[in-house]
This record gives sequence, structure tokens and C-alpha cells, in this order.
Amino acid sequence: ASGIGRAILSRALQSGMQVFAADISKSGLADLEREHGSAGKSLSCHSLDVSNEGEVQQFAEFVFEKAGQVNLLFNNAGILTTGRTWELPLTEWRRSIDVNVMGVLNGIRAFLPKMMTQGSSARILNTSSIGGLVSGGEYMGAYQGTKHMVAALTESLDRELRSEASSVKVSLVCPGAVATSIGQQENQPLENSVDKSSAQTHFEQQFAELVSGGLDPHALADEIFEGIRADKFWIVPASADASRIQKRAERIIASIDS
Repeated sequence: ASGIGRAILSRALQSGMQVFAADISKSGLADLEREHGSAGKSLSCHSLDVSNEGEVQQFAEFVFEKAGQVNLLFNNAGILTTGRTWELPLTEWRRSIDVNVMGVLNGIRAFLPKMMTQGSSARILNTSSIGGLVSGGEYMGAYQGTKHMVAALTESLDRELRSEASSVKVSLVCPGAVATSIGQQENQPLENSVDKSSAQTHFEQQFAELVSGGLDPHALADEIFEGIRADKFWIVPASADASRIQKRAERIIASIDS
């Protein structure tokens, strides 16, 4: 109901698609309904905690009952927590894993089996991050760690579906900085009484500035739909500074050669 998901939804509705939107934020969903009130039956909004397997299963059952099939599934929900790796509370590590990783997996498990048997082409799009392809960002262990796992499980899923000649395809979305609310207080750790170092505070300020000046979510949504039309697995916008991926690979190779 915000950021990248909201932009994807708008783009899908503009293309004449029937959209089932799910978010944990009821106020965000209410905003969506007000904004797209003219969409009528093309938009159906649902309160959902993606980390809750049962809720996701029920949501999938509802969608298939109403729509009959699902052609595009966007596993996009994500949260950002920052902190020193050894001090970030375990509650926040688990929260990051539950939303960023298990949220994606719950979506796959709830929707994919029926998508594979519905008799029409379909695609699953999992949102990782450029941070899921590179690493080394201080205070970002929980976020980058979970995004790396999303990237790895999506690559594995792609190979599995190809080996079975499935009509369902997969894409991995890896944006860089996008102008969303992910760095704002409402998305920050719920329990973190650890004092921040001046270095961490400085990093978070810089990160907030990076995000606020990032790619417009609607521009990213356009790139995502272009990637779908082009049958791309990797959807990495140019703004993500993909050169960081090459530099990381070169450092690894250089280490092996030495």
C-alpha cells in the first residue's frame, strides 16, 4: 500500500488488470481505496501479514476463488532494520527474516502450486535489492542478509521451474535507492534500546538522504513491467549502480587467484 507496491498497483490498474492488493497497514489500504475508487471491481484490498503462513494461504484461496487464476504475483513486502550486528535485538533479526524472507516464501508456497496447474502463463516477481547482490554495508546485516536469501531462493526457484518446463516464470527485482518510506520511523525496529554510535547515526542520516533522492517508484514500476514484457529474470534498474556487482565479483576472484 506504499512505495514500490503502490506504484506497481497503479501501473497494473492502468493496464486494465484485476488487482488484489494486500498490506499489513489498514490505513495504507484505505488510502489506496480512496485514490483508486474509480477502479471499482478491478481493485480488491486486503489486510495481510505476509509473515503469517495461514493468512497468506487464506488470501491465496480467496484470490483464486474470485479470479480463477493468477498471472502475476508480486512478493514485494519488506522492512529495513539497521544496527550493529552483535547488538541488534534478536526480535528484530527475526522480524526481518519473517517479513523479508518468509513473506516471500509464504507467497510462493500459497500461490505457486495453483499457478502451475491453471493452464495459462504466469510469473512470480520477488523483490530483493541491489543489497541482495552486493554486501559490506555497515549496520545493514539484517537487511542485506535477508535480501541475499531472497535472491538465492529466487534463482533456485527459477531453475526448478525451468527443469520442469513449467509455464510459470520468475523474475528477481533488485532496485537500488528508491524514494519510499522504508527508512522512516514506522519501519524501524520496534524494540531497540541499544545506544547508537555516532557512526551509525551518521550512516542512517546519509541513508535517509540517499533514499529520499532515489528513483521514483513509478519509474521503477515501469521498468518492472518492461522486464516482464522482455521475459527477464534479472530486473535491475540502471539507477542501482550495477557496477558494484562486478567489483564485488572481482574482489572474490582476486582472492581466489592469490
